[in-house]
Amino acid sequence: MRRPAFTLVEMLLVLGIVAASFWLVTPRAIRGYQVWEQQRFFKQLEQQWQAAAVHARVSQRASSVKILFDSRQICFIWHSAHHTQRKDLAVPGSLTLVTPGKTGWNLQTDGYTTPGTIGFIDRQTGARYEVRIQMGGAYKFVQTTPGRLSDGQ
Repeated sequence: MRRPAFTLVEMLLVLGIVAASFWLVTPRAIRGYQVWEQQRFFKQLEQQWQAAAVHARVSQRASSVKILFDSRQICFIWHSAHHTQRKDLAVPGSLTLVTPGKTGWNLQTDGYTTPGTIGFIDRQTGARYEVRIQMGGAYKFVQTTPGRLSDGQ
């Protein structure tokens, strides 16, 4: 007596449908993760920038922000009386770091710094983002139109 079972053709059909659904869903899931990762990065960048500015004002010691192109990181350095604290923020792999002009800033004890721009390009969509550093130490995130990034001056 034979047991009821799937035939080879039915099994291949089911596997084909499952494979096609993964093929359609996976790129969207990966892109969704990349967008989430970028949003998290920009939020952390803003928080670290603000923390460095506040630390400079409160401790009356300058803080530094450096762009490390080789390791694809933005480095925040806080100086205190007894030690130096460093926080490195990794740039997501889906972003290209392009910074016209300055690659480092010193946040003075009064909160002032030199203006500049940190530029990013989304590798998949080509969208361009700028973090504009203003003289008073303020931070502004802008999505720019495709084309050239501003020079931040």
